[in-house]
Amino acid sequence: MGSLGPESRGAVTALGTSFLTIGALLWVSVHPYGWIPGAVLIVAGLLVFASLLTGRPFSSLRADVKAGSLEGVPWRSTTKYSTDQLRQIVPHFHGDAFTEPDLRNMIPKTTRTGIIPFHEPFQNFQWRDGIDVMVATGELEVISQGCWRATGRKPPREWLRGKHGKEEKA
Repeated sequence: MGSLGPESRGAVTALGTSFLTIGALLWVSVHPYGWIPGAVLIVAGLLVFASLLTGRPFSSLRADVKAGSLEGVPWRSTTKYSTDQLRQIVPHFHGDAFTEPDLRNMIPKTTRTGIIPFHEPFQNFQWRDGIDVMVATGELEVISQGCWRATGRKPPREWLRGKHGKEEKA
């Protein structure tokens, strides 16, 4: 079985929901051994939902999600997306050092482009990879644990070429 399309994902989601609902009903039933099949169905329902999100333990249920796509069930934002979003947020600190709480407070105040609704609100676990990339490229310097400052360096040419390749050729 290959990857699932949106229609099949809907059917699998309905199946997982059914497992969880019937399992919960059996769990609380008056039958003295009703909890056993109930527990089995609850575990099966959780496995179905885990497979839709992560592809484990059944890779055939994995939802294919293209980067920047609104289809499927994305587990977390891509490193490229978080880096792009941070490159739009960091300049609002005007070269001052900022911490995690400062960044969390600035995110809702910043107008950003290229937002993918499934990755919003843009939260801590999503921007961590972007911070690591920006530190590695020299765009940010680490002041202390959880505190950074923009260095004023531009993103590397590879990033610019990948994102704005048509503009460079013109």
